Amino acid sequence: MKEHNGWSWPLFGGITFAVVLCFLSCVGCMLLCRETLPERKFAIEELFIDASVFPPGWEADPGGPQIDTGRAPLGGGPDTIQRRVLFFHAEGTVKGKSVGAYEQIYRMASVKVAAKEFERQMSLWFPKGKYWTPWERPGDVEYQSSVADRFYLACASHGATPETRVPMCDMVGQYEEYLVWFSTDMSPDFMTYQDLEHVLEAIDERMEHYLMEGAE
Repeated sequence: MKEHNGWSWPLFGGITFAVVLCFLSCVGCMLLCRETLPERKFAIEELFIDASVFPPGWEADPGGPQIDTGRAPLGGGPDTIQRRVLFFHAEGTVKGKSVGAYEQIYRMASVKVAAKEFERQMSLWFPKGKYWTPWERPGDVEYQSSVADRFYLACASHGATPETRVPMCDMVGQYEEYLVWFSTDMSPDFMTYQDLEHVLEAIDERMEHYLMEGAE
């Protein structure tokens, strides 16, 4: 029996064959187990709510949904297939600042990727620091999504001093392979907690409608 550097050729060949077989099995598993996204009948822009679900005095950005270019908190990443953001504005100001909101929708590479990104955003979307009050779910908001796979809502105030802090509420939801973020300034004059619940319900209704009807 021939030997090569202390190894017998049959043994060497057997190990080589096992390694190649293991590699091919792993590649095959990756290809077969890769999640296939459904072909959606709708464009991502159709998922956005419109200004009609807001209180009087609000309007959507006339430019419509735009590709996120950094103004919103997230930048996407290699696992993002599509991303859009739509801004809303209200008449008037709160503590000298304009009142606004935006909805941001990402389509991720898979449901599993969306779930992982949802968890990652828990540490990014709700920042902490000396200019932030603690993020808490307000007692006046009872709404809990029955549509989203994952859903989180919290509110806080941001500003250098208590006199300049503007309250705001943020929501993050996973709807299959889609991630939806909604952020709004809060004010008794422009966006009450009851108004917020109405907006959140509208987001759920729109996502449910399109995800149920829009897959092939």
